[in-house]
Amino acid sequence: MILQTIWQMCCGLLRPAVLAVTLLLHLFEPSPAAAAERALQVDLPRDIQVAHWEDSHGGFHGDGCAYGEFYTLRPGSFDPQAAGWQALPLSKDAETAFYGRTEEENGAVTTDVSPLPEGVAIPAVENGFWWFIDRQEGQSGSVFDRASCNFTAALWDTDNEVLYYLKLDT
Repeated sequence: MILQTIWQMCCGLLRPAVLAVTLLLHLFEPSPAAAAERALQVDLPRDIQVAHWEDSHGGFHGDGCAYGEFYTLRPGSFDPQAAGWQALPLSKDAETAFYGRTEEENGAVTTDVSPLPEGVAIPAVENGFWWFIDRQEGQSGSVFDRASCNFTAALWDTDNEVLYYLKLDT
C-alpha cells in the first residue's frame, strides 16, 4: 500500500513536468518557413506564406521527408540568383527529386520515382531557379543510386513567385 501511494505521488509530480517539457519543445519548434530558410541557407522574404507543409521527420534516426510550398505577397522580394541558385533547366537529381525520371539506356528502362509525399505534384516550371545539396558526405554520383538519400532541394517558380522545398533523409 505504501509503495503504491509513493508511486502515485511520483507519477502525479512527473505529469506536469512532462507536460511542461513537451509544451516548451513545441513552442521552440521552428516555423515551416524558418526550417526551410535554415536548410536552404538563405534569407526568405519576411512576408513568405505557407501554402502547404508536411514533415515526417522524427522517426528512426531522424529519417523522413519535409515538403513545403511557399509564396510571397511582394513580387520580386526574393532573388534566388543573388543567393547562388542555378537557372533552369534542373540537374538530373533535382529533376528526379521534383518530378521523377525515366531513362532508357542500351534497351534497359530505369524509372526513379520522385520522393514527394503522396498526392503532391509540382506543376511544370518554365522560368525559375533551383538549388540542390547532397548532404551525404564522401559520396559521388546520383543520390538516387545509393542505398540511402540525404539531400535538400528547392525550386523557385519566378513566374508565380512560388518556392517548392524538399528535404529527404532515408
